[in-house]
Amino acid sequence: PPSRAFDMSTPMEDEDAEYARALDALSSMITQVKRSDGLNWESAFAAMHTYVDRLELGAALGRLSVIHVAGTKGKGSTCAFVESILRKQGLRTGLFTSPHLVDVRERIRLGGRPVSRTTFLHHFWWAHDRLKETATEEHPMPAYFRFITLLALRIFDAEAVDVAVLEVGLGGRLDATNVVPKPAVCGISSLGYDHMELLGYTLREIAWEKAGIIKAGVPAYTSPQPEEAHGSLRRRADEVGAPLEVTQPLDAYGGDVKIGLAGEHQRTNAALAVQLCRTWALRVPSAAPPSAASDEQELLSGRLPQAYREGLAETSWPGRAQVLHAAAREGAVGETPVPGVPGLTFFLDGAHTPESTAHCGQWYADASASVAAGGAGALAAGLGGPNDGRAVQRMMLFNCKEERDPRKLLEPLVGELSRRGVHMHRALFVAPESTGITVKPTEGTMDATWQLSLRHTWDDLTSNAASRAAVASPAVPVQQPALPPGTDLAPGSGSAVLPSLAAALDWLRLCAREQRQVKVQVLVTGSLYLVGDVLRLLKRMP
Repeated sequence: PPSRAFDMSTPMEDEDAEYARALDALSSMITQVKRSDGLNWESAFAAMHTYVDRLELGAALGRLSVIHVAGTKGKGSTCAFVESILRKQGLRTGLFTSPHLVDVRERIRLGGRPVSRTTFLHHFWWAHDRLKETATEEHPMPAYFRFITLLALRIFDAEAVDVAVLEVGLGGRLDATNVVPKPAVCGISSLGYDHMELLGYTLREIAWEKAGIIKAGVPAYTSPQPEEAHGSLRRRADEVGAPLEVTQPLDAYGGDVKIGLAGEHQRTNAALAVQLCRTWALRVPSAAPPSAASDEQELLSGRLPQAYREGLAETSWPGRAQVLHAAAREGAVGETPVPGVPGLTFFLDGAHTPESTAHCGQWYADASASVAAGGAGALAAGLGGPNDGRAVQRMMLFNCKEERDPRKLLEPLVGELSRRGVHMHRALFVAPESTGITVKPTEGTMDATWQLSLRHTWDDLTSNAASRAAVASPAVPVQQPALPPGTDLAPGSGSAVLPSLAAALDWLRLCAREQRQVKVQVLVTGSLYLVGDVLRLLKRMP
């Protein structure tokens, strides 16, 4: 039977139900197969070509103009910079990234905005039903990420984007996005140690997997890398016959280039983005903006064109070095806004590698000090101006996935906070509601065994007198409200495991409401799942 497609004239209430059905169908595609099964990963990638044929996407992959980006750190930020620059030039952009924070449609963006539910559902059910009808024992329905990748490629082709920016999900060589046969240009952001059970335990091995996106005759650019990693990238490029260059620093275009994402490391990502946009315009002149020739002349002269400057400055990437003042009236589209809480600020950064938690510590130290001193937006957020006499109460909300080593994540963070003299009055550990096992969040009290071990690691890292004095100060500026029922508070420590994320956020709001003489600052880090859940819950908190 022919595949059905979602009727794009469906009433809103029916669309709500249809979207819930789509999320259930997506959740059913999430497999529990261990990533460390290398043979399974190889065969799953090989099956992508079968799925492309079943969805008749072969011609689409030949039509799409693609910028493909891999890396350990900063690949998502690099893609965000690229998309912002190209959109500022007037191009119709498609952006595919992962993971999402609140809504799965964030992974597929058109013109910088998540694809509409109507468009998503129209293509979702067509692809889902076509694959279900043609499923066999050898090639059943694709797993979650592979299906979303195929869906993104179909949407980008159907919407006739000028350029599709694809972020690799994991690795590169066997990632679902690598089904694209010949991108216009490839980029490799900073490399480090992550997903080692699958990618390898040395930088040489990890870089080799990431370099798998490099194609014959396709220009490739890399951020500066450790020598071991760069050697692997160079070998792969030479092997397939692709030119590989290291990007020049952003300051090569002048020291006054402003970027929209905080942190010195983001300038490295921005520099890679500039080179990818520049090369794309040279490689695809038929789709390049009218200003392409004059832009290239400026770049040759060492100047950054205006659209590049504005694109970099206006780039935003939620959940990464994001400051959110809870005083703002929050509310999702279609929902009644709820009053915020003056004096409460969240600092959200989904850092989940040792290098990124170190960067997070540096960023938080600077951003926290700026907000405490009455920096930009502080008065409007109810945070007062400089020297308003209010003490600052800093707390951390942390979680990481069980497959990660919490000591390797927390140690760099503690080190940076200690070096900068930033005190955490409370370290709170709580399970997120989103886990990767389902697209929909799970509400209520979660098993806290893992969070107890995270708290133990934190207490161990801050147990000596110097560390405790520098980072983990159990003394708070004023008396806090009682912690929620079910909290496991470590004796003589400022660390605690809370029963649920909703309870944790309720308590933090209570702290700000009952302590008007205090500015409450909350660092949320360790997991993009946790950051996404905080963003979602803040939208609906009473």
